[in-house]
Amino acid sequence: LTDVISKEAGPYTIISPSNEAFKKLSKPALDSLTAQNGNEKLSLLLKSHIIEGDFSSASLLQSVKKTGNYKVKTLSGTSLTFFMEGSDIMLKDDTGAVGKMGKSDILSANGQVHIIDAVLGNF
Repeated sequence: LTDVISKEAGPYTIISPSNEAFKKLSKPALDSLTAQNGNEKLSLLLKSHIIEGDFSSASLLQSVKKTGNYKVKTLSGTSLTFFMEGSDIMLKDDTGAVGKMGKSDILSANGQVHIIDAVLGNF
C-alpha cells in the first residue's frame, strides 16, 4: 500500500490501530494476518483503515455535530461511521467493531493519521 499512499494523488486519512490494539488480537487472528499467504487479508485490513481525503479531527467533529454521526467509505469499500461518546470521537465499522480515537492530526506528506485503540475490520 506504500505506492498507493505515497504516489497516488491523495490526500489520505489513515486510521491507525495502536500497537496495543494489535496486542488485543487473538493469536490465531494475528497469525492469519502475518502468515505468508495472508498478504491479501492484511492488505484488505489495512485498506479498511484508510479514507480518501484529508480529515482532521476538527473536521470530523464538525461533521458529527451536524448529523449525529458521519459515515465515510474506506479504500476497501467498507464504511466507517464516526460518532461522539462523551467528549471522545469514536468510530464503528460495518462489522460493528468500535474504536476510540486517541492521538490525532498527525500530519504526513500525503494527509493525516489518527491513532485508534482497536483493529477494525472483518478478518
